[in-house]
Amino acid sequence: MGDEQLTRAFILAGGLGTRLRPVSGDTPKGLMPVGGQPFLRRLIERMAARGVADIVLCLGYGAGAIMAHFAERAVPGASVRYSVEPEPRGTAGALRVAEPYWAAQNLILNGDTELACDYAALIAAHQRAGSAVTIALAHMDDCARYGRVQIDAHGRVLAFREKDGRRRPGLVNAGIYVATREALERIPPAGVASVERDWLPGLVQAAAPVTGVIVSTGFTDMGTPDDYWRLANQA
Repeated sequence: MGDEQLTRAFILAGGLGTRLRPVSGDTPKGLMPVGGQPFLRRLIERMAARGVADIVLCLGYGAGAIMAHFAERAVPGASVRYSVEPEPRGTAGALRVAEPYWAAQNLILNGDTELACDYAALIAAHQRAGSAVTIALAHMDDCARYGRVQIDAHGRVLAFREKDGRRRPGLVNAGIYVATREALERIPPAGVASVERDWLPGLVQAAAPVTGVIVSTGFTDMGTPDDYWRLANQA
């Protein structure tokens, strides 16, 4: 990877991690230990093992500590570069700051979620569908915390349903995407914007082809202390 005609991966890891502070203190969320190593390192090692080796970390809070970690100990088989937002821009805003690194197609991952995903299969599905964005979806027995993604029989995303606290099964956004450069250009060049609340719903409302692919029956994030300990204990 690394060729402009191929795929580059972006990991969104710049959040403040406010909800996790009772456990993390001043440690950036991506450096919290899971399975005996910082979570971001664990994620990047697994990506490299699946053939995704050209990686850009989109950083904000704690950028210096994260960059220092990888400077001291490189990940074998992976090229890791950095895009640092000068002020908080939200997840979509962070992708816009990383524009100098955009490739023809771009694999995007939340930096606080663990999900078994065949990246090559997701990219292939994206290419077959000719989509602007392809979203990895996970089936959850209880969507109360996440909101739901509504797709048609062909996988076309019809709507994003906000979380409403109701316990019911459904498909949720698993935080992994494949996006074309043209789709990323729809992110405003300035201001704060969210992937989930602004960019993706805006694409759907504009009738851009956004596809959902079911890749898992569940995933684990580390957004809260309970979530973090659940993930740490599973590792």
